Amino acid sequence: MAQGNVVNVTELIDQGRFGRFQLWVAIWCGALVMIDGFDIGTTAYVVPVMAPLWQLTPAAFAPVFLSTLIGVLIGTLSSGPIADRFGRKCVVIAAALIFGGFEIATIFVEAIGPFITLRFLTGLGIGALMPISVALTAEYAPQRIRTTVTAIMYLGFPMGVGAGGFIAAEIIPTYGWQSMFVIGGVLPIVLLAGAIFALPESIRFLVAQGTQNARVANLLNRLTGDARFSSDDRFTIAEEKTKGFPVKHLFTEGRAVTTSLLWIVFFCNLLVIYFLNAWLPTVLRGSGVPLNDAFRLTGALSWGGIIGILILGPIVDRLGATRVVTCLFLFATMFVIAIGFAGNSIPLLAISIVGCGGCITAGQSFSNVLAAALYPTTARSTGIAWALGIGRAGTLLGPVVGAALLSANVSAQGIFFSAGVPALIAAGAMLLLGRRLRAAKAALAIAEAPSI
Repeated sequence: MAQGNVVNVTELIDQGRFGRFQLWVAIWCGALVMIDGFDIGTTAYVVPVMAPLWQLTPAAFAPVFLSTLIGVLIGTLSSGPIADRFGRKCVVIAAALIFGGFEIATIFVEAIGPFITLRFLTGLGIGALMPISVALTAEYAPQRIRTTVTAIMYLGFPMGVGAGGFIAAEIIPTYGWQSMFVIGGVLPIVLLAGAIFALPESIRFLVAQGTQNARVANLLNRLTGDARFSSDDRFTIAEEKTKGFPVKHLFTEGRAVTTSLLWIVFFCNLLVIYFLNAWLPTVLRGSGVPLNDAFRLTGALSWGGIIGILILGPIVDRLGATRVVTCLFLFATMFVIAIGFAGNSIPLLAISIVGCGGCITAGQSFSNVLAAALYPTTARSTGIAWALGIGRAGTLLGPVVGAALLSANVSAQGIFFSAGVPALIAAGAMLLLGRRLRAAKAALAIAEAPSI
C-alpha cells in the first residue's frame, strides 16, 4: 500500500475474514472469562462444607456472597472508564493479579470475618475481566459473525461455572474446601503470564488515540496476514471521538431509554443467575438431594447454557438478538419454576436445570453482544461494564433474598417461584428494547431514503 493512504479500520475488520489472529483473541478472552465463571460458583460449592465446619447456618454466609458481589460491582463499574481511557490490556493485567493473589490468600482464613474481606478484594479483580473480554472479542470480529464469535467466547463463563461443580464433587471431599481456592487463584496467574504477550490491545482504542500509528499498522498486518500497512498511513474508525466522562455518553444522542432498558435486562437476568449459582446447591441439599449430586446438578445449570449458545448463536446473527433473547427469558421463567416442583427427582431436576441454564446463560451472552453493539468505540467498554455493573448490582439481592427465604423456611417451590419473577421482567424489558431499536432503524432508513 502506498504511503499516506487513508485506512478505515472499522470497515476493514467488519468486511474482512475471520482468521487465526481473531481466533487467538477470542480464545484468550474466553480463558479469562472461564476463570471468572469458575470463581462465581466457588463460594456456593464450599458453603455446604464450611457451614457445619465453622458451626454456622448456611444463611450466615449471605454476607460472603454480598461482599463478593460488591467487589465485583466496583471492579466492573471502574474497569470500563479506566479501559476506555488507558486501554483494555492494562486493566486485564491488573485484574488478573488482584484476582489470583487474593484468591490464594483465602485458603488461610479460619473465620468468616476475614473470609468476607478477602472475597470482596477478589471481587474487584473478577469484575474487570468480563467487560474487557467482551469488548475485545467484539471489536476484532467481523460484523457478519460478531454475535456468534462473541457468544462462543462467552462459553468460557458457563464452562468455568459448570466445571466448578464437577471439580468440587471430586476434590472437596478429599482435599477440603481450600482446594477450590487454590485452583481459582493459580489459574489467573498462569493465564496472565501468557496474556501479557499474546493478548493485543484494542485496535480501535489505539486508532481513537490518534498517536499509535505504528502499533495500529502492526496489528493490521497481523490481522490481514500481510505487511501492506505502515505508520505513514492514516487510520480512521467509523465513529467520532467523544469528549468528557464516558458514562455520560450512554445517555446522550437518544441512548437514555435504550441504556435504561438494557440495564433492566442485565439487572434481572444476572439476579437470577447469581441467585441460582449461590443457593442452588444448598436448596437441593435441603430437598434431600445427595451433596455430590447437588454439586453436579448446579454445574449442569451452566452446561445447559453452553448448549444454548452453540445452537442459537448463528440464529441470532440472522434474526437479531432481541427477539431470540425475549423468548429465552420467557422459557427461563417456566424452567426455573419447574425446578421447584421437581422435588428430589434427579431426572426431573436435570431437565429443568439444564433448560433453565440454557435460557438464562445464552440470554446473557447475547445481551452482552447487544451491549457491545449499542455504543461507540470510545464508550464501548464503559457501556458493557456499566450494563454488567448494574446487572451485578441486581445480584446483590440474590444472597440477601436467598438467605431470608431460607431463614423463613420457605418451600423449594416458593424459592424458585421467586426467582421466576425477575426472569419475566427481563423478558418484558428486552421486548420493549427490541421494539425501540427496530423503530429507530426504520426511522433511519426513511431519513436516508432519496426524495421522490
